[in-house]
Amino acid sequence: FTKRYSFFYKFKGFIGEGHFASVRTAYKKREYSSHKLFAVKSIPLKNLNEKERNDLIREVDIISHLEHPYIIKFYETFHDKFYFHIITELCRGNNLNKRLKKNGRRMKEEHARIIIMKLLHAINYCHSFGVVHRDLKPDNIVFESPNNEDEEEEEQENNNFNIKIIDFGLSALINKKEKLHTILGTPYYMAPEVLKG
Repeated sequence: FTKRYSFFYKFKGFIGEGHFASVRTAYKKREYSSHKLFAVKSIPLKNLNEKERNDLIREVDIISHLEHPYIIKFYETFHDKFYFHIITELCRGNNLNKRLKKNGRRMKEEHARIIIMKLLHAINYCHSFGVVHRDLKPDNIVFESPNNEDEEEEEQENNNFNIKIIDFGLSALINKKEKLHTILGTPYYMAPEVLKG
């Protein structure tokens, strides 16, 4: 936490931004390679209250202990007096929501089955450690590789859709006897039981 981001990484491109953070690509200054880019989520500290800062520390604590092929890989964090940076692996594909939109909201059943199986493996892994994501939705499921025609055809032949779960900002660590009652998540994707408390 004490090391400055700019000493080690340099931003290269812009990926997007949400309500609380922006995401860009970056490379390590001493190990530059066009094939080794990272995703950097930058959160302005001035906009965070004490609870939100604690939530951010909790998120980093949770993702730093998760290592699974279908969960985004965490590398390290940096912060200064202006920003908190979270460095993770870079997934070059769109999220599931964008891919579905591109394909006219359709997907072959066999491909949906592969994605669901991988999601269930990742969720089971999280739950085995007491981690609950609490914001699973198509926007938080990203593909490792872009969806160009050649790669899509190759993926279909191999039945291999490489996905990663991202954004553990609302996740929680609980014990097996604990029950969650907080109404939390993206309303459109929340189960009725959650909305009822």
